[in-house]
Amino acid sequence: MTSVRDIVHALRAGHTRPRILCVGDVILDRYIMGHIERISREAPVPIVLTDRITETLGGGGNVHENLADLGVDSHLLAIVGDDVEGRRIRELAEAKGGGTIIFDSARATVTKSRIVCEHQQVLRLDREARVALSAAMLARVLEGFRAQIQHSDAVILSDYALGLMTRELVVAVVDSVAQERKRRNCALPILVDPKGPDFARYRGVDYVTPNRQELGIATGMPTDTDAQIIAAARALIADCGILSILSTRSEEGMTLVSSSDVHHLPTEAIEIFDVAGAGDTVIASFATALAIGVAPEIAAGFSNTAAGIVVGKEGTATATPAEIHERLNTRRRRSAQEKWLPLSAALPRIAEWRRDGLRIGVTNGCFDLLHPGHLKLLQDAGKQCDRLIVALNADSSVRALKGDTRPVQDEFTRAIMLSSLLEVDLVIVFAESTATALLQAIEPDVYLKGGDYQRTPTEESEFVRSYGGAVEFIALADGYSTTATIARIKSLEE
Repeated sequence: MTSVRDIVHALRAGHTRPRILCVGDVILDRYIMGHIERISREAPVPIVLTDRITETLGGGGNVHENLADLGVDSHLLAIVGDDVEGRRIRELAEAKGGGTIIFDSARATVTKSRIVCEHQQVLRLDREARVALSAAMLARVLEGFRAQIQHSDAVILSDYALGLMTRELVVAVVDSVAQERKRRNCALPILVDPKGPDFARYRGVDYVTPNRQELGIATGMPTDTDAQIIAAARALIADCGILSILSTRSEEGMTLVSSSDVHHLPTEAIEIFDVAGAGDTVIASFATALAIGVAPEIAAGFSNTAAGIVVGKEGTATATPAEIHERLNTRRRRSAQEKWLPLSAALPRIAEWRRDGLRIGVTNGCFDLLHPGHLKLLQDAGKQCDRLIVALNADSSVRALKGDTRPVQDEFTRAIMLSSLLEVDLVIVFAESTATALLQAIEPDVYLKGGDYQRTPTEESEFVRSYGGAVEFIALADGYSTTATIARIKSLEE
């Protein structure tokens, strides 16, 4: 898979269902929804009349919910108290696909109860007792882990600093995964959502997903600018034996850093309503894409889009493949004026798309009188890339190709018509006889042409193949062409 859209399509269609093992601290999130009508006589506090109470999985449990809602076969491995709240967590986990929930009578289940009135959180009540992981509990967790790892495509360690994610556990997980990789000859990535300053205990994992503040605390370094984020991330990579850092940066998006590469991804959020649980969505969606087998930078783009959806929702939330698909389409809905650009102005936008891990496609033509054949070509081309660029022949170029009577519509009219189509993301007018110079500037991932060009090698297609780009030919709709349309109009006039 080469694009975010490919991932979404595979998940929506059920073509892939990765299996991910999530080990982590689990919290019961309780929401008491109500309204305030008066102040208590007992004390100067509002009386909340309860309308409804909902309970959801928090912490690593929210990662499990995110995975399930993405279409992943998720297995949650966690320790909870032997109490009502712990049994409720088991019920909620089973509703999202199941897991291994271990009851420990020595601890109480961590619970966060939020009182919410008119979409405003009034009070939060926490029951939180950090209990050291006993040798007996560690053995039970590792037993459950080893039973599940042989069926998994990725591992997530969700650390909420509640006692489960000890150095001993991480070492044992890394060793078990190394053995399983060797046995199956597979990638099997390990990802950690971290807490606390000691990232050295995550040594041997592949990806760690701290937010900007966590990255600064772990390194003691500033993390305000792009350069500072990169420097801090690379310090952790060098010092802690981690493959890559995916750092979330709130309204500034996220940055993926390895020892050799950097990818900045601007925020996908249209409006930030609530950031609670956004980190869970980031690691769940990132792991999902990696488990499918895509490149880390494309997986980060998928994760960035998913996170942009959940921060626009109230409370801890998830993103579904259908919602991500809709967000991808929403991003394409620019006005016609914003889509029609000269090449010099288009290149920065194209570079931004490429940083987001999006697959870029180019098609070219005169598109003189738009007809159903053109629409089918553009619709089919749009399905093979994340962003479709139409290279449009200028009026002078059309005349050179088709004679002095063409085009029927000038380049302004043709560009505006093309720009109004959802499938088209950019229109760039070129005056040369071929689109080769434009393709050299863009170097698209895929060049798309009508099937009538399949038997005739062109300068454009040969260039795209020269650097490893794909060339795809699209079947044409029978019975439609601008020349035939003009001929019919003339016959009616006669």
